[in-house]
Amino acid sequence: MSNFSGKHWNIEAGGKSCFINSKGELKRKLTTDGEGLVIIEKEDDKWKSKLLKIK
Repeated sequence: MSNFSGKHWNIEAGGKSCFINSKGELKRKLTTDGEGLVIIEKEDDKWKSKLLKIK
């Protein structure tokens, strides 16, 4: 999942992209202060995630 906040094509993007599992539980989210990438995977019954901030 990718996230962008700031101005692009003269449109303000809000950021706050997130990953929610099938039970509706928030597992990881990005903020409004820059670009980033969330890498998330399910291993057995557990979720693992890593956040890479670009800016």
